[in-house]
Amino acid sequence: MTQQIFTVFNENELRQLIISCMKEVVGQDKMPTTDRTQNSLLTIGEAAVYLNLAKQTVYGYTSQRVVPFIKKGKKLYFEPAALDNWLLEGKKQTQAEIAASVGVKQKGGKNGK
Repeated sequence: MTQQIFTVFNENELRQLIISCMKEVVGQDKMPTTDRTQNSLLTIGEAAVYLNLAKQTVYGYTSQRVVPFIKKGKKLYFEPAALDNWLLEGKKQTQAEIAASVGVKQKGGKNGK
């Protein structure tokens, strides 16, 4: 026998519950909470969340000039598009992508003969 639970929410509580559920479903609970466009700059904390790295790691990357950043005064800023490009620089090709780019057939597959 299942127990039914019914709770009455006011409009604001219901809205917050829906937003919370949507963030959980799409994995947005790790993204910065501020509404930002793709063209806006991220702070060090937001960049750390965006990259899924510790804030201290991002500081280390900036001091080593590994990650693209903007420094204005004592503040660090990051462009989301530049961070995306930086991440993609580390992308490794699969064996299938390598074989396709050089026109080589892969071993071990059946080729219909």
